[in-house]
Amino acid sequence: MKCPPNAKKRKIVIIGDSHARGYAAEISSGLGKDFEVTGTVMPEARLENITNLADEEVSTLGKSDTVIVIGGANDINKNETNVGLKHLRKLIKKNRHNTNIMIVTAPHRYDLQ
Repeated sequence: MKCPPNAKKRKIVIIGDSHARGYAAEISSGLGKDFEVTGTVMPEARLENITNLADEEVSTLGKSDTVIVIGGANDINKNETNVGLKHLRKLIKKNRHNTNIMIVTAPHRYDLQ
């Protein structure tokens, strides 16, 4: 699907911890020039930090745009999974009518029991 030359590109904003590294480039190359894809990587970030930045970004987006949140491994590492989930719920509840929000699950931590 090609956008007309003067049409507004759909935006995809990726925000995450170190596991999000490289996602924006991969998604951008797969989607082509019809989408504007940006990524912010915050190594060692907790879901609170990631969702706070995502909340700021949502205010600049429309209903056809998407925010992708990647994180949670550092919350799991500190045995605070429920704290991370609380921040995700808050982000979704506040912004579910403004734009599309995608959550990427935290990778499995093999170093924890």
